[in-house]
Parts: sequence; structure tokens; C-alpha cells
Amino acid sequence: MSNNVISVQQFFVGKRFTIPHYQRDYAWTKKQIQDLLSDIEEAIDTNSGHYLGTVVLAETGTNTFDLVDGQQRISTITLVAHAMLGVLPNNDRFRITFESNLVEDHDGYKLSFGRNKDFTIALLKGSPITPETAGQRKLGDAYKYAREHAEMVLRNNGEDKIKELITTLASMEMISFEASDTGKAIRMFQTVNDRGLP
Repeated sequence: MSNNVISVQQFFVGKRFTIPHYQRDYAWTKKQIQDLLSDIEEAIDTNSGHYLGTVVLAETGTNTFDLVDGQQRISTITLVAHAMLGVLPNNDRFRITFESNLVEDHDGYKLSFGRNKDFTIALLKGSPITPETAGQRKLGDAYKYAREHAEMVLRNNGEDKIKELITTLASMEMISFEASDTGKAIRMFQTVNDRGLP
């Protein structure tokens, strides 16, 4: 098991993640998306870092992990990053770099959304799709809100502001706990959440 304080970008680069089917469905609302966007703005305004919490991972293969804890945050970061990058021109070098760092790799998306995988792939590709569950509705609402926010920022402040938001999001920090298997990861999650861990 290892743990370290890393940036969002360090967390995503070179790794792939899956939300296991035993995880609860996506549950964040517009309020939590607003809070994340406010945290990004605050980090810019105060010229300081921001801590996003802990993530517990179970290694499932070479650089592949199940998200045992933190899937709501990681899902939302993926949606927000994709929405912001999506308002930049397709051939923009900044967009290409950060898409490969935060959202996509040569095989598809860095985060597989578990039971919502097909829905989320269609959502991110802009394909019309009807949500079938409350979790899918919330994923759709979260992405729509993030995209509308990005379009408003682009209209009012231009591409440089979008790039500043993405760069700041990528530099925010979290603690990542990595366990060699699911059982150890679940015990780590229980330790952190039930009894506290310094």
C-alpha cells in the first residue's frame, strides 16, 4: 500500500480507473458542482493550492485501478475537465495536452463509469441519449451545468480564463491511497472513514 499527496494531473496521468458495480450510483447535484467550480476560482483568487480530499484505489492491473472511495469527486472532475476543454478549438495544443492528461488516453476515457459507462461515453461524445436511472440523470445534469458554465466563462472572459481554470483544477491536490487488492483497499477505506487516520 502506498499513499501520497499528489495533484489531480499526477493522479490521472498514465492511469485508468473503473467505478466498480458495488459502488453507489452518481449522486452529486448542481450544488456540489458549483462548490467545485468555486473552489477552483478561490484557488486562483488566493494564488494557493486546494485540497480535494482522499481517494482509495485497488490495483487491478498495470496502472489500472478500481475506485473504492472518491468516485463522486473523480467522476465530477472528469466531467468538468471535459466540459471546459470542450469549449476550446479541437486543434488547440493546450486542449490536446490536457485531454490526454486528464480525460482520455489512446484506448478511450481514463475513467470507466461502471454501470453508467455506455451512457457517459455517449454523453461526452455529444450523442443524444436518454437517462434511464437517477444516477444517469445526475451525470447528465452535472455535465450540462459544467458545459454551460464553461461556455459562459468563454463568452465573458475568453480562452485564457478557461485555460487558467483547467490549469488550476489540474494542480489541486488530493491524497491517493493505493492498495494491492480490493480487500486491502476496502479495509483502508473503513479505517479512514470509521476510526479516523492522521
